[in-house]
Amino acid sequence: MNEYKFALRDIVSGKCIRQLSTTPATPPIPIPRDSQTAQLPDGRTLGYSEYGSSNPSDKAIFYFYGTPSSRLAASWTHDIASSLGARIICVDRPGFGLSTFLPSRKNLDWPTDVLHLLRHLRIDHFRVLGASGGGPYALACARALPRDVLRGVGVWSGVGPREAGWSDIWPEARLLWNLYSYFPSAVRLVVDNAVVPMVQNPNRAMLKARFLKEIAWMPEAEKAVLYGKDGKSVDTLLDSVRESFRQGSRGYLQEMKLLARPWGFQVEDISFEHVRLWYGTEDVNTPARMGCYIADRLKRPLLQVWVGHTHFTSPVGGGERVLRAMLRDIE
Repeated sequence: MNEYKFALRDIVSGKCIRQLSTTPATPPIPIPRDSQTAQLPDGRTLGYSEYGSSNPSDKAIFYFYGTPSSRLAASWTHDIASSLGARIICVDRPGFGLSTFLPSRKNLDWPTDVLHLLRHLRIDHFRVLGASGGGPYALACARALPRDVLRGVGVWSGVGPREAGWSDIWPEARLLWNLYSYFPSAVRLVVDNAVVPMVQNPNRAMLKARFLKEIAWMPEAEKAVLYGKDGKSVDTLLDSVRESFRQGSRGYLQEMKLLARPWGFQVEDISFEHVRLWYGTEDVNTPARMGCYIADRLKRPLLQVWVGHTHFTSPVGGGERVLRAMLRDIE
């Protein structure tokens, strides 16, 4: 595993300490089980997928996807996790995919749902990894769950709290965050009348063409990642996004409002030590500064900054390193 630990002063100076370790690999086993459900005590349904190893004794990582997305977003982990002997569980948040919408939910409701699923799967302890819009949910678990159950926390290009500021994110995203925060009803009109019909349209070719048009402004490196060498990456991405709007816009709009407004907990209140964070220096969706803001308020964080990487290029070659790091225990 290659990992760079940064103190905040090292980020500025560009210095880092490289650590090397190895993790024994196990043969790939399983075909992903991507449309499973569990019943919660309050009667709601929680949808989830499993990737990687099917051995119940192997270490489990709960992967929290970005927004909008769904439990299908973790399909890229299957081969890597299989070779590492790891279980990846990706859960639909309320209102997404197969999970029942929960009116008036709060960010700190999520750890309770996760804990119920943990018991349903008969897992004693686990790790959580939150990417992009899933980052705050990983931090919520770090805030609310006991250390004997939660063994590791990772935030990968995670959204920072509102207090971190949005000054250096790309202008369109900054406008959207403000709209979600102050004018959610206006956003709902646009999403319900434009986005949902497009995403739910059974003509996948039309959706794919529209998506490629929407990313035309992006740097070539980012487009190459999103499109993939064989074009299949786009299909996987679109399948996950389509699934996120299976129930319409309620889950998505609720989540964006939750992320844009105060989270209901302070990063400073997290007592969990050694939260791992990964950010790219060229990311204009969740800038590395957000990672610094979060790390500066955590206890003994491990922050890695990937020089030259953006929100979408950091997974290239970085996915295996992130999963390997998440599997390693820190005493």
